Amino acid sequence: MTLSLRYDIAREAARHQLALDDETGEALARYVELLGRWGARIRLTGESSPAVVIERHLADVFAAAAALGPQVAAAAPRSIPAIDVGSGAGLPGVVLARVLAALEMHSVESRQRKASFQRSAAHELGVEVSVHAARLESLAGLDGRFALVMSRATFAPATWLERAQPLCAAAARVLVFCAAREDLPDAPAGYAEHEVHAYSLADGTPRVIGIYQK
Repeated sequence: MTLSLRYDIAREAARHQLALDDETGEALARYVELLGRWGARIRLTGESSPAVVIERHLADVFAAAAALGPQVAAAAPRSIPAIDVGSGAGLPGVVLARVLAALEMHSVESRQRKASFQRSAAHELGVEVSVHAARLESLAGLDGRFALVMSRATFAPATWLERAQPLCAAAARVLVFCAAREDLPDAPAGYAEHEVHAYSLADGTPRVIGIYQK
């Protein structure tokens, strides 16, 4: 593991006003390396070079951690039940579980090879994640269990808000990742309100996270 990789991760986290401890920085560097090795055999992300993983994919993880605020960061370990649907390479959910120890993370990924990668990634990151290698509609036992519900690049925003509702516990928050503020729908029926966290990638590309409150 190169020091430059850890430095690049820490620099990206700092752009989102996050300070990573040494153990978390090392774990994220191992994740980036693991993604590169697996990415040579199966397609996990569009590109798995370290720079792209850090500046595009980890950027969304760090932005989500910043958007959720210091209350989540300070909560007791594994005290907040969370789920990521269509997590692919474990982004954001599996990685976010390392950045925010308060999350008791579940991940839904129907493709078996990607689910296998997530289990390896969780081990490398040193986190416990329940990986469900199945389609969301076959997992009715998860309904109503989660305080934090997220999905990135799997559904259109309005579709995701509809699909997310059955998973939500009372007062849950649902994260929607979008390229632009105008892509975020108004809070639909069943949601009380929403807020917007705007940020940019390292190259200046704008991004937003909408947080919808049940």
